[in-house]
Amino acid sequence: MQPWHNKLAALEPCSEALEWAKKYSTVQEAWDACERGDWLAWFAGRVGLTPKRRRQLVLAAVDIAETVAHLNPDPRVMEAITAARTWANNPTEKNAAARDAAGAAARDAAGAAARDAARDAAGAAAWDAAWDAAGDAAWAAAGDASLSNSAQIIRKHLTCPKF
Repeated sequence: MQPWHNKLAALEPCSEALEWAKKYSTVQEAWDACERGDWLAWFAGRVGLTPKRRRQLVLAAVDIAETVAHLNPDPRVMEAITAARTWANNPTEKNAAARDAAGAAARDAAGAAARDAARDAAGAAAWDAAWDAAGDAAWAAAGDASLSNSAQIIRKHLTCPKF
């Protein structure tokens, strides 16, 4: 195993990501080849996350969120996206408080929509199972194209972390 693989393993990535990474001799090669935005975001969030890089990661996440925001028409979702972008571009305490409040409201909106759909589909007794199934179905529906798109968005905002 390459030395960087040992360092990566110490961060405890999922086994699939670690096995995939072993095909590459450098972190930069893996970063450039990765077609999974979730893996890139996970890695960027754990390695060399300075305040500036954190804001860049938030901007990437906001851009990714905007690609699926239409799936939940609740205005609180777009308010959260706007508040997060405002904070990332101007990280004041006031903007952080607005970001946190909008994020909580958006999570409530998403949770309420998912809960309602789960109850309608499966009934109250199967709510937990339906919630898990809905999450799995959403990830499956997103497919490789969405993961690849999110990887491109992450690379637009962030360079490969020094590792």
